[in-house]
Parts: sequence; structure tokens; C-alpha cells
Amino acid sequence: MGILVIGAGPAGCAIAVGLAARGHVVTLIHRPDPAPRVEGFSLRTLEALRRVGLHGAAACASPPVEREVHWGGWQGAVNREHLVERDRFDRALLADARAAGIASASGRIERLRFRDDGWRLSLSDRSGASREYSAEWLIDARGRAAPRAGRGPRGVPTLAVSRRFESGARASGAVLGTWEEGFAWACWHAGRGVLQLFVDPGRRWRNPLEEPFEAAVECLQREAPAFWRSLEGARFQGLVAARGSTSLRASEPAPAHALRVGDAAAAADPLSGSGVFWALASARAAVPVLETLVRRPERSELALRFFRERVAHHFAHQVELGRSFYAAEKRYAERPFFVRRRAALGAPSDAPGATSEVRVERRPVVEDGLIVEREVLVTREHPLGIWRVDGVPVVPRWRSANRDVANEATTVDDHPTDGTK
Repeated sequence: MGILVIGAGPAGCAIAVGLAARGHVVTLIHRPDPAPRVEGFSLRTLEALRRVGLHGAAACASPPVEREVHWGGWQGAVNREHLVERDRFDRALLADARAAGIASASGRIERLRFRDDGWRLSLSDRSGASREYSAEWLIDARGRAAPRAGRGPRGVPTLAVSRRFESGARASGAVLGTWEEGFAWACWHAGRGVLQLFVDPGRRWRNPLEEPFEAAVECLQREAPAFWRSLEGARFQGLVAARGSTSLRASEPAPAHALRVGDAAAAADPLSGSGVFWALASARAAVPVLETLVRRPERSELALRFFRERVAHHFAHQVELGRSFYAAEKRYAERPFFVRRRAALGAPSDAPGATSEVRVERRPVVEDGLIVEREVLVTREHPLGIWRVDGVPVVPRWRSANRDVANEATTVDDHPTDGTK
């Protein structure tokens, strides 16, 4: 019956390509996002796109531009990012998937249900015609829009409000900074740019959004002149768009005969800037998990443990990373936006915890494309464990090194140095 993948963003296309390469029959269900926007990708994100076979999508990125940062009383250039027109990028993702032999269908999902013999999906196209699809397995890659049964951990509600602008002949660039109501990020390339404001949702931000956006821009100009200098002369155009950017994690990333990947499994705080990289990483992790569920069902619990632990670990790490960034902001430290986020939820109880003890545990790992259980070295920096480095198992070497140290200690104890000859 094959596999249905819902969502043709980075996570959906990456896992579809990965599963198809392993002989699975995959159908990609998507609904185009009509809202044009510009995003910034790190170099490691572009490398990850190429690693999973999405070369056309990676080619959409601009050359690297400097990102100017105004945060915590400090300002300067920090890292570089590659700018991407998201509508063009999404079309390239879909083209990469189709080039890999993956069938796709576009439309609105009318009904999705699971029965004993698998998943059933009803899809209506632009003409109103309905088509039926069936599969044994489902991959949900619909991002934050994915329906969520139960209530998993959530961060402070955050709204991303954006508007495009004409940037003129200025060189491509990006800027990040704080203001009294939140933080702002802008980027521009080839004459076009976008400004995004990350704020607390509330009555102020109800439709129509143009008036509150203009008021926020005036406040930004007044409170953050150094930030605004990068946008001097920008001419805003088009409608103001708003979307939820709250960090959240699915209560169950692996429901019956399904896996959630990318933001559908765990969506990080927008300040982390790791959304697309996580989407690709989670898709890569999900491929051997599904392979194991299909081909080695006796290892199902092990495979699901592998996936759940990685989702929980990613979310916990991003929560801590976001909290540290918000704590670094001093000028607006007592403003409600920053107070709420410094006090955000801690690590979920089911996330693998950090430990000061180095120890050996048996944990699930990927070997030959499947999930198996092996001995790993668990450390504070690597709570999920280290299995191999450059293809060589770590635990035997660690034990050998410990024996050498113990032997040296015994030799010293047998020959005390008390000053006599």
C-alpha cells in the first residue's frame, strides 16, 4: 500500500526522497503556500539539503551575506546566512522530489483516518473533484499546522508578523535586533526584502494588521535606530501577514502507523534559526526508523524509542538555547516579552537528561540503515550517547583507556616514593 507523506516542505520532501531511494512507494500530498516570503539559511542547512538529495532546492540560495546583530547592548556582524525566496525554494523542493520518481498530488484534505488495514485520505483539487489515497504508513510533515492530539510541551505564544519591502540597489544583507515589544529580523536580496516582527499575540494584532504594523515600525525606528539604519528608505508593499511561531512539541511524535517530522514533531523558538536544519535532520532520522518498523517489526519498540528520544532531546535543547538568548537581552529585560521567555518551560521530563557522569549504556543506534541496540558512551554533552567516531566504536576504546589508567595507578601504588632508596 506504500507511504503517504503530507507536506512538501523540507522535511516532507527529504523523507520522501529517502524512502523512495530504499524502494518504498511514496505519494507526496501538498498544498501550496501562497504567501511569498524570504528566509535565511545557514551553510550547514544548505549542506544538509545536498546530503539528502535536494540539490535543486539548495541552488535557490543566494551567496552568503553578513548578518548584523543588535542584542544585549552588543552590535556587530555575527555569522553569515544565505537568503532564499521561499516560494521559489518550495517549487524546487517539489521538483527534486518528482525527479526522484515520487508521485505527488495537490489539494485540500477533506478526510484522513486510520483503520485496521491502513490510512485513507480524501483529497479535493481546485475543481472540487475528490480523489482517494490509501497507504499503510503516514508521514506528517505539515509543520506547526499539523493537527495535534493531546497537549505536548509548549513555549510562550509567539506571533510572527511580516511585510515585504522594496530594498532598492542596496547590497544583500540581514539584520537582527530587539525592541520593547519583542525582536525583529529583516533581510533583503536582489531588490526585495522582508521585515518580520516577533511579538506577543493580543488584541492589538487582530485584522486588519496594517495599522498595528505601522505603529510597531514607528516604535522600532524610535527604540532601535541602529537596527533601522539597515532599512533606511525601504518601501513597504503588499499585505501584512501573521502566523504562529510558538515553540511546541507533539505529545506523541510516533502515533499508530505514523511518524511526525520537522515542526510537526517539534517546532523550535524562531530565535534559534534552526527550523529547516531540524526538518532535514528529523527526516533523516525517520528513514531508518520506518525501515525498521516495516522490515524488522520485532524491533518496533526500539525504533520508536530512538525517534522519540531524538525529538524530545531536540526540543529540550532548543528551549535552553532560546532561554539563554533572551536572558542576554539587558535593555528590555523587564519588558513582558522577555520576562515571559526567560521563565519559559524547562526541559520535558522525558528528554534524555544531562549527566556529569560518563557511563556506558545500551541504546538504539542506526546500523546499515536499520535501528539496532548497541553500547554507547553517555556524557553530559551527548546524553543520547556516542556510538562511533569515524566508523570506529567508542566504548571498547574508552574501556581500554580506563584499564591503562588503572594499571598505571596500580604500578604507582606498588612502588611508593617515600624518599628512601
